[in-house]
Amino acid sequence: MMEAPCWWLLFGLTHSLLAQNGQRIGLTLGNKPGYHRLWRLSYNLLALALSLKALHTGWHEAGSPPTLLLMPSLMALLFALAGIYLIQQGFQGYRLSSFLGLRNPQPIEPLATRGIHTVVRHPLYSGTLLILLAWGIIWPAPTHLVSLLVLLAYTLIGLEFEEKDLRKIYGETYLEYEKQTPWKIIPKIW
Repeated sequence: MMEAPCWWLLFGLTHSLLAQNGQRIGLTLGNKPGYHRLWRLSYNLLALALSLKALHTGWHEAGSPPTLLLMPSLMALLFALAGIYLIQQGFQGYRLSSFLGLRNPQPIEPLATRGIHTVVRHPLYSGTLLILLAWGIIWPAPTHLVSLLVLLAYTLIGLEFEEKDLRKIYGETYLEYEKQTPWKIIPKIW
């Protein structure tokens, strides 16, 4: 049985549930000092723990790494480096300490619309998908490929919910941003 995709599915479900309900819980308990910071930190630690469990499980299920071939290895390296770059650039529009829960955020964080955010609206998703694709190329074990499909499905579905939430939070500002930056995660494609 392939357990790693199940761990990724659990990651996706808890991530979405906590993100969605965190907003509601924050409205009722938000007046308590440091609440949002503690919520965000706990949320990120749980996401990290589930991700590490899924990666560890996938590593063991896949067995020994394959012999590395030059072209696929170079292609995977390019995808991984591009993914890391996109994630790094994507965080330029945010206060990383607030994102991680290390300090209290502003009531509504400003909408990031500069830098890489002028090319795609969700560079963190773009970068993550490139890294996952690199992982699938370098080590195409069935458990990794199924995990990749689970994460791709989760990302595509979750992205639609996130876009809906962003329209609610930022209103007309986000609608204008969508017109200026029509690509969600892949320029000229989607």
